[in-house]
Amino acid sequence: MNMPSVDQESSIKKGSAKSEKTSKKAVKKDSQLIIRINKEQRDTFVRLCDEMDTSAAREIRLFIREFLKQHDHS
Repeated sequence: MNMPSVDQESSIKKGSAKSEKTSKKAVKKDSQLIIRINKEQRDTFVRLCDEMDTSAAREIRLFIREFLKQHDHS
C-alpha cells in the first residue's frame, strides 16, 4: 500500500477544503467591526496568523461564528 507524500496530503487537504468552501452558500461581507486593541497584542496576533498561514480577519470571523453558535445565535 502506497502512502501519500506530505506534498500529496497537503494537496488532498487543500482540494477537499476548497470543494467544501464552494459547496457552502457565499455570505456577503458588507459590514465592518472596528476595535481598539493594544498595538503589541495586535502585532503579535497578526504575526502569529501569518505564521499559521491564515489572516487576522479570518480568525476573528471564525471566533465570532463560534461565539454565536456557543450562545445559540445564528
